[in-house]
Parts: sequence; C-alpha cells; structure tokens
Amino acid sequence: MAFDEKQRAERSIKELESYLSELKRFEHMFPVQYKLAEHYCADAKHYYANGDYFTSFGCSDYAYGLLDAISLVKEHQIFPEPTAGAVIFDTEGRIFLMKSHKWNGKYTVPGGHIELGETIEQALIREIKEETNLDVYDVKHVLTHEFIHGPEFWKKRHFIFFDYACRAKNPDDVKLNHEAQEHGWFSKEEIMKMGDEGKIDPYALKAIGACFNQE
Repeated sequence: MAFDEKQRAERSIKELESYLSELKRFEHMFPVQYKLAEHYCADAKHYYANGDYFTSFGCSDYAYGLLDAISLVKEHQIFPEPTAGAVIFDTEGRIFLMKSHKWNGKYTVPGGHIELGETIEQALIREIKEETNLDVYDVKHVLTHEFIHGPEFWKKRHFIFFDYACRAKNPDDVKLNHEAQEHGWFSKEEIMKMGDEGKIDPYALKAIGACFNQE
C-alpha cells in the first residue's frame, strides 16, 4: 500500500530517531555531523506538527545523509580504536567469560571502546556495566597489546587493547546485553582446558594469562 505524504513523513521521523539512537555512541567522534542530524530531526518534527509533510520529509532526508556518512566512515576505520577489557574475578577466584558472536562464537572478556573525555578505567567500568550488569572494584592494569585486522573478530578492525584485572561486587547479578549470548564463571584449570580446545578468543586468553603470571 502506498504511503501518503503524512504517513511517509511520520515513518521517516520514527526511523530517523532509531538511527540517531543507534549511532549515539559515535557522537564524540563526529560531533558536528551528529549535532546537525539532530537539528534536522527536530526540524522534521516541527514541520510535521505544522502540516508541512513535504518539508518534514526533506529534513529527515538531510539527517539520514549525515548519519549514513558517519556509519560509512565508522565501518571503514581510519584510526586505531583504544579499548578497555576486563578480566573479572568473583569471590572464589573464578573468571567471568562470555560467548560472543563478534568473536566467532568463542568466549571472551567484557570490554569496549573508550569515549572521548573518559579515562580508561571509567570506560572499563561503564562497558562492564553495560555488557554484564556487574559492578567492579580493585581495578589493576595487566596488559596492553594490539589487534590489527585479525580474522578472530567479525569486522576488520585495528584495536589497542588496555586490559585490566578487577573483582565483581555482585557476581550473581549478571545480565547480558545483545553483545553476548552465554556466560559463566570459570576456574583457572577450566580456562586452561578451554584455551587448549580453542574455545576462548586468543586475545582474551592472553590477558587472562597476564593475570595468572602476576599472581
């Protein structure tokens, strides 16, 4: 069924708001483009409310162009991305691992990119909370290493990993977000066996090994 101008403008605004939300995490990298897209979205709503659906749709279209540019540049990475990773221990000395499609279905540790204006530890604590719902303390740096266009990750990326060891305050309160499909707390012996079987991503295994070496 064909959409009339009002329906078309309404659907465009709804999808644009979803697109803005999806790319919000990249606002710090593209502040001018993202802010302009927000302004065009606001204009689209203004003209829609005043019955000018043609202009409303045009404003949405401009915003889509800006967001598409952000998405395209992010997909074709032009700078190394600094990330914070966490080897998390529970009260029994077990380590938290989560299975992620981003690492070809292997177990890995929580972590993510460092936002502009964040310290590495602030990014670490935020990413852990977002991905696992865990609160951590006793944060200690254990390893810095690089990942350059390896086949282990689902996209072509250049990462600089800052890996830390920390302890969970609430190990029984795990709630995974969309980035992981399974999780567990594993002993050193279990992790060594899983590593030998190729069930853990090698970069997470390297960070875990650095923790064991510091014991």
